[in-house]
Amino acid sequence: MKQDLTPISKFTRGILSKSLLSGICEVHYINNDGIEEDIACTLRRFHMDNSKEKDWVDLEFNQNDIIVWSMRDIGWKVIPINKIVSYEQLTGVPKV
Repeated sequence: MKQDLTPISKFTRGILSKSLLSGICEVHYINNDGIEEDIACTLRRFHMDNSKEKDWVDLEFNQNDIIVWSMRDIGWKVIPINKIVSYEQLTGVPKV
């Protein structure tokens, strides 16, 4: 069965979190320079470096941010929710 990779542009923080917990997503967001950037990321432990799993607590963030595990940087990244344009589910199936 082929997975639908259509970008999801209408979502809540909860929907995005469920998607990230179930697998890898490509998140499209506007970076600090105003340029759209793509990042493959997850919240699924299977894909994380065990030695860095709890390092996210050292990051500065607030309730308007989401912290994700970057597959490219192999570390945590903070993305403001209001800067996210869309995302695509690359692996996994979110539990509804």
